[in-house]
Amino acid sequence: MATKLNMKCFLILCIFVFLKTTSCLEEEDLSFLEDEEEASDSMNHLGYYDDESPHDFENYDDLNDEGGDESAWDEIGAPQVDEKDVVVLNATNFDQVIQNNKYVMVEFYAPWCGHCQSLAPEYAAAATELKAAETVVLGKVDATEESELSHKYEVEGFPTVYLFVDGVHKLYNGERTKDAIVAWVKKKTGPELYNVTTTEEAEKILKAGKPAILGYLKSLVVISLFLDFSPHNWSVVIDISN
Repeated sequence: MATKLNMKCFLILCIFVFLKTTSCLEEEDLSFLEDEEEASDSMNHLGYYDDESPHDFENYDDLNDEGGDESAWDEIGAPQVDEKDVVVLNATNFDQVIQNNKYVMVEFYAPWCGHCQSLAPEYAAAATELKAAETVVLGKVDATEESELSHKYEVEGFPTVYLFVDGVHKLYNGERTKDAIVAWVKKKTGPELYNVTTTEEAEKILKAGKPAILGYLKSLVVISLFLDFSPHNWSVVIDISN
């Protein structure tokens, strides 16, 4: 009888121990899962998402457009330049414009070039001011579109600006400002012959820093002699007063 009682007690004790161990294991597993959930929540809070988690892209329509809204960027970022007096040149009209005008200034540019973008408003303003003189045409060539023209005139950097005089081009290396461009063009295209009637006018021309020949003549017949022997960068000052 005592033996049976001991066996029952032993079995009850074993069952109790087994249940206790199972309970501990279940609590440990649950705690492990809770740790994983907390870690996942923490990562999501920091902006990290796994590939299977759902995402909300409803408010990110711009991600569907490659490069974003370029028109909106142009309206905000691009400076407003009035280029109504700048002639757009290409392979079709380039030679015609050069042939029909004694003086033509041409800018070879690239749309992505920062220096070209800075020059654009200055160049346009110079074109507007020089238009009044009706002696020079200012034009521009998109070198990225007109590669043959760029190669023909040995364009290696942007912007490259030439002044064509009777079809012969000369490189402009001056400052990229409206005033500098206008002054340089006027110097190259201005009149070589001045009809001076006062001492003040003569002194003003002579002090301008441009080499000059001063002649006192009673007739215009010999004017051509001065012009024949004067290079393009010289001024001829003629006094035909009696």
